[in-house]
Amino acid sequence: MKVKLTDVQNAKECMNKLANMDLPISTSYKLSKLIKKLNKEYDDIEEFRVQLIKKYGQEDNEQKNIRVNPDSEEFLSFLKEYNEFMETEVDIDIDKLEIKTEELDIKIKSVELLGMEQFVDFV
Repeated sequence: MKVKLTDVQNAKECMNKLANMDLPISTSYKLSKLIKKLNKEYDDIEEFRVQLIKKYGQEDNEQKNIRVNPDSEEFLSFLKEYNEFMETEVDIDIDKLEIKTEELDIKIKSVELLGMEQFVDFV
């Protein structure tokens, strides 16, 4: 499945919420496999984000970390490079998960459905 990195990032929180719900065992198993593969991509995204922070940021002596000041010119460069990176398409070896809504007794917000739409079909 080809997806943009931004889709992977947007799905993370929603997929974890879904994983914490009471689902049929076969659905839970498929979901856990999907989440493991997405987490690999998410870890790569996070690694790249940290590299960009080191590239464009400055050490914050008070908090003893590196950050990119939102008021700096470097922040615009950081955002530009990060947003371009997040539009990268990756090919993940997964199939879209199909979840039958009649088997579920859960409530999901519309915004959460949008975050998962690349990876989950609710039928």
